[in-house]
Amino acid sequence: MRPPLLTTLRPSAVSLVLLLLAGGEARSDEPAPAAPPDHPRWGISAALSTGTAGGAFGDLFREPIGGDFNLFRNGKRWRYGFGLSFGSFDMKDPYTEEPEWGFQQTYLFATRMFGDQGRRVRPYLQGRVGLARLHPRSELFAFQPPPEEPGDSPTHPSNGFSLGVLPGVEVNLNDSLALDVSGSYTYFSVSDYELGPVALPPTGSGSAWEVRLGLRWHPDNGWPSGPPGPGHPEEARDAWGVSKNLGWGAAEALAINWVASGVNEYVRSANFNQISPRSWWHNIEEGFTFDDNQFRTNQRIHPINGSTYYNAGRANGFGFWESSAFAVAGAFFWECCGETHPMSYNDMVSTGIGGMALGEMSYRLTSQLLDNTATNNRIWREIGATLINPIRGVNRWFSGRATRVHANPTEPLDWRPKEARFFVFAGARMIGEGDSISNNTKTYGFVAFDHAFGSVFDNPRRKPF
Repeated sequence: MRPPLLTTLRPSAVSLVLLLLAGGEARSDEPAPAAPPDHPRWGISAALSTGTAGGAFGDLFREPIGGDFNLFRNGKRWRYGFGLSFGSFDMKDPYTEEPEWGFQQTYLFATRMFGDQGRRVRPYLQGRVGLARLHPRSELFAFQPPPEEPGDSPTHPSNGFSLGVLPGVEVNLNDSLALDVSGSYTYFSVSDYELGPVALPPTGSGSAWEVRLGLRWHPDNGWPSGPPGPGHPEEARDAWGVSKNLGWGAAEALAINWVASGVNEYVRSANFNQISPRSWWHNIEEGFTFDDNQFRTNQRIHPINGSTYYNAGRANGFGFWESSAFAVAGAFFWECCGETHPMSYNDMVSTGIGGMALGEMSYRLTSQLLDNTATNNRIWREIGATLINPIRGVNRWFSGRATRVHANPTEPLDWRPKEARFFVFAGARMIGEGDSISNNTKTYGFVAFDHAFGSVFDNPRRKPF
């Protein structure tokens, strides 16, 4: 089963983060600013929706269903952010047994909140504008000749824009969590799609009326875990001074999968990315199977993606075993909800266990690179750490830990062990099938790097990491 391919996302994601957040040299050892008590800084929301289809595509489409995930910057009256929506439309009779049309939206939004900040029930009105993409899964719309590369979509997508209006109410359940009940109207316009296979004229616009149910969450009251100070008290923290933050960890693991799904659809145009709550439920009903993807997919790319789930926990103050649960949970969410292929036993192993190993390696390597007390040329350390471990790097930029001067770990095994070594190997290897190295083999050159974090012979710790 194909993974999110986050390796293709890292350069662009890192560039965006650095462009938005980099601030040059480290600042002085001043306390972190406090968030106003009635004004959490960041928030996330997610919702499921269903309704009826209309517009020109209304002659073919029925029962839109969708799920969206949003990140926003919070204000007392306004919220601004971006989101991803994964939806689908079933077709009307006589095509109800055909696979659905995937409908993805990538959008910016602004939300006007009404009523006082402390009210239990707050109405709101949200507007959205973004990119829209329709992509049928039904082979009725397959083009000829079929694609040459396995995994490429046999149907063409159609791109355009969407506009949405969402009136709703939030019901605060506690200081950080709220129930979100709303309605929505979405209009979309894409390039005309040839509907000859279903005896309809070419069509390029449609609409959807939906009811939505979701949750709004301000993890850690809207703050990532920053340096100790006002707004970040000295609660229990790990060796790097980061407190456990389940909200940010869960949100990042979820975002990794949803962003990867969006990029796989828009960039790769593959045949397994037209996801929606329909495909999620279908995968759960079908259960686990065994896939036969290439070795490099299952044993290289899957562990790399698992390492990002792992570090969604590790970079948010959790230890080895707790972060391992993030790796397994992230792998399961991708298997059930990140693609339309059935869930895979072997992908769970490769992503989960492989992610634990690579995730801890990247965490330890960045630990040796980082220096919280540095003031000269510190930004290069932070950039390097972000390239090696994007999740940890992003957390440091958002929380202010990347630029503020504060303490390093007191224990060398958490930072720079005395026995650390770095080795470089070069040579040649012969690979092939046959009874001898002279029969049906190929010779390749190779370069290998080996870094030893501490010493296995002189280590006072006997527990995993």
